[in-house]
Amino acid sequence: MANSKKPCYADWVFKPCACILALLILAASISASAEPLVLPIAASQDYAYSYKDFLNRHGGSPYSIDDFAGTTRGVTSLVLMQQAARIGGMPFEVNVLESPNPGRAMLLVKQGKAAAFASDMWQNEFDDTVIMSPPVVRKGEFEKGIYGLRENSALMAVRSLKELRTFSTAVDLTWQRDIETLTAMGIHTITKVPRYELMIRVVGGHRTDFIIAEFANVNHDFSFTAYGVKLYPVPGVKIVIPHSRHFMFSKKHPMGARLAKAVNCGMKQLRKQGRIRKALEQCGFINTGVAKWKQIYP
Repeated sequence: MANSKKPCYADWVFKPCACILALLILAASISASAEPLVLPIAASQDYAYSYKDFLNRHGGSPYSIDDFAGTTRGVTSLVLMQQAARIGGMPFEVNVLESPNPGRAMLLVKQGKAAAFASDMWQNEFDDTVIMSPPVVRKGEFEKGIYGLRENSALMAVRSLKELRTFSTAVDLTWQRDIETLTAMGIHTITKVPRYELMIRVVGGHRTDFIIAEFANVNHDFSFTAYGVKLYPVPGVKIVIPHSRHFMFSKKHPMGARLAKAVNCGMKQLRKQGRIRKALEQCGFINTGVAKWKQIYP
């Protein structure tokens, strides 16, 4: 009788291993071909263009960016959010949901139509429908200049809060922290307008004297041009809004809590490495050029 072939040790050891290996390769292939996670992120008007333009100028991916020169704090914040989320194990792509102003955009987050707000928000904007991250902008870091037309020589000569109180200002009616600050400063005439564009235009049209704005880092004199109007800071003076700003995530959106957990985890590492402060300095939000300017409020 012919000898029956004995099972080879390699057959029963390596065949299952080969099967497992094949399954792992298949799983990796499926994962690689899966659609990337895309989340709705609420933002004010024109934000999508600024964000996409910045990414395109830096290779298209937010994760490799380490130089934030030439963009705004808002765009910088969203890129930092994505970098933190990736560190926390939840990389995502952005689908910007645009609204006429930040207040309307924030409402999308609170209603659960957006997973998060694109930029950082003042602490007082949070309620029980949203989740607050650790601070992106820490208390004392948010400085603003007094911006007006250069030909307004009386405004440009202001050197104290007492002198500034005699001038008029305009502010977006949804910017509650700015309104509170201007009121606390004792500014007598505060015109509230429905969007940022009108803030610029009423100054350009000589209907109000100034706005408070983050220092621009485009020109050596910190001037900036928006909607055809060029505004200059009153030289040598600045104010501080003494509150912190945080990322806002929706409790009602199905991915909001997961995103918050990932971002909060990643922010700890970014903060420890000094990357948040560095990014805010690079984009000009924390402006070393005005470090010695006189703080007239608070």
